[in-house]
Amino acid sequence: MSRDTYNSWKALASALKEAAKKDSTTSVDASD
Repeated sequence: MSRDTYNSWKALASALKEAAKKDSTTSVDASD
């Protein structure tokens, strides 16, 4: 996997995590 692809997926995962945080009352910080 190229570095650019890896970084793209990492950024996407972070965005999804933030969205999940806003949508739910439970914290997803522990899923790191």
